[in-house]
Amino acid sequence: MTNLLEIQGYHGDRDLVDIPETGEAIYDEPQDPDTEFARTLHRIWQEKGDFSQVSSNSLLEDQLRELNDDDKQSEPEDDQPRDDSLTANDVLELKQSVLRNLGDAQNELAVALDVVNLLLSDTPRHLNEEMQLPIPKQSLGVASIETTELTSYQALKKSKISITTKTESLQSAADIFERASTQIEQVNNQNDTFWSDCLSLRDNNWSLIPSSNIRESAFDLEKAAKDLKVSYAIDEASNEIKSVSTSSFDIKPSKTGKSKLNIPSRRSKRLKLSIINGSTVEICSPSKSSDNIDDLAQNENERITYLLDSLNNAQDASFDEDCFADLLTEANQIPIVITSSAEFIAIELDANRQLTLELVGEEEFIKDDENISVKCDVLLFGLKLLRLRSYRNRANDTNQVMRNLLDLIHYESFLEDLKSLFARMTNLLKLFNVLEAGYYMQKTHASDILGVFFDEKMPSIIGTQAQINFGRG
Repeated sequence: MTNLLEIQGYHGDRDLVDIPETGEAIYDEPQDPDTEFARTLHRIWQEKGDFSQVSSNSLLEDQLRELNDDDKQSEPEDDQPRDDSLTANDVLELKQSVLRNLGDAQNELAVALDVVNLLLSDTPRHLNEEMQLPIPKQSLGVASIETTELTSYQALKKSKISITTKTESLQSAADIFERASTQIEQVNNQNDTFWSDCLSLRDNNWSLIPSSNIRESAFDLEKAAKDLKVSYAIDEASNEIKSVSTSSFDIKPSKTGKSKLNIPSRRSKRLKLSIINGSTVEICSPSKSSDNIDDLAQNENERITYLLDSLNNAQDASFDEDCFADLLTEANQIPIVITSSAEFIAIELDANRQLTLELVGEEEFIKDDENISVKCDVLLFGLKLLRLRSYRNRANDTNQVMRNLLDLIHYESFLEDLKSLFARMTNLLKLFNVLEAGYYMQKTHASDILGVFFDEKMPSIIGTQAQINFGRG
C-alpha cells in the first residue's frame, strides 16, 4: 500500500491521502487560500532548502513567522496572541511534500543509472536520432542491454590495438635488456680497469693491503676483494704517520670508468724553508699541488700517471710532517733557536739573517713580498736527504740533521765573505795602477757537499781554491 502511495503523484487540486483495503482512494479536503499558500511554501522549502541543521518544527516556525510579519504590515496590531502550534493537517501536508520529493528523486536516479549502464555496455554506438533512452516506469532497477557481435571493421580495429600494445611491450622489454647489457659491459670494463690499476701500482712498488672486514654474501665478497688499501708512508716513518697514511680505492662505479683513490683528510701542509735578510725574503719553490693533477685521463698510461701522482703527492706531504716533527725535537736542543712551535721554527744565523722552517698550506705557500731562491731549494733538498740518511741511525739517537744544515749555511756565508774580500783586494791593486789585477776563485766543494749527504763526511774538510793575478801597469 505504501508503494502505491509513493507512485501516485499529483491528482488535480487534491492530493491522495490513503488507499484502504476496499480500494477506494481517499483525497484530502480542499483548503482555504491561506493554507494552500502555506503548503506551497512548505513544498518549495523542502525541494530547495538545506535540511542539515533544521527540523520540521523549526521550518514551520520560520514560515509562520514570515506570515505573521506580512499580517502585521497589512492589518492593525491585535493584543490577542496567535496560536503557532502545529496541527494534524500541517503534519500531514509535511508528510505529503516529503513523499513527493522522494518520488521525483527516485525517477531521476533511475534515469541516471540507466545512462551509466548504457555507457558501460559493449553495445556499439550508432548515430540514430530516434533512439530513446530506456526509462523505467515503476521501480528502480538495473537496465539489461543485450550485446551484439563486433563488425569486421571493429574486429580489425580491435586487433590493431592489440598488436600495437604487444609491439610496445616488446619494445619496452628490448630497451630494458639493452640497458642491462650496457650496464653489465660497463661493470666488466670497470673490473678490468680496477685490477689493471692495482697490478700497475704493485709493479711500481706500492704496498697493497687487503681489508680485514668479514663479508658473508657473494656481493659482499666481491666488494671485499676490491677493498684494498695503499700505504704511501715510507717504511722508516713513525707508527703515528703510518697509521694515517693509507688510502683506499673507491669501489663505487664511476661515470668515467677509471679508478679513484680516497685519500683521508689530513692537515695538507708542506714544509717551507725561507731565509730572511733584512727586508728580503728568499723561499724555496712550492711543491706540486694535488689540485694540479689531471683526473680526467682516459687511456691507461694517463690513468696510471694520475694514480702515481696522487700517491706521490700524498707521500711528500706525509714525509714533510714526519721530517718537521724530528726537526722540532732537535731544534729544542740548539741554543740559537729563537722560537719554535708545532708548525714554526725560527733560527738566528747572524745579526741580519734568520732561517725559518714551517708547515704551511698549499694556498698560503708564497706571499707577495717573497722571492723563490735556488739556494733555498738546494737547502731544502739537502735537508730531506739528510733526513732520509738519518733513518739508518734512528736507533743510535745521533741524528744531527739541523746541525749539518746550519754548518752548510754558515760555510756558504763564509765563502761569500771570502769572495767579497778577494774583490776588495783586487780593487785596491787597481788603485795602484796594477791593470792586470784580477782574482779567480774555484769552489771545489760540490762533490764534497754530496759526500756530506751520502758518505757522512764532515763539512770541515770542504775547501776552496782562490788565485789573484797582478802585474805592472
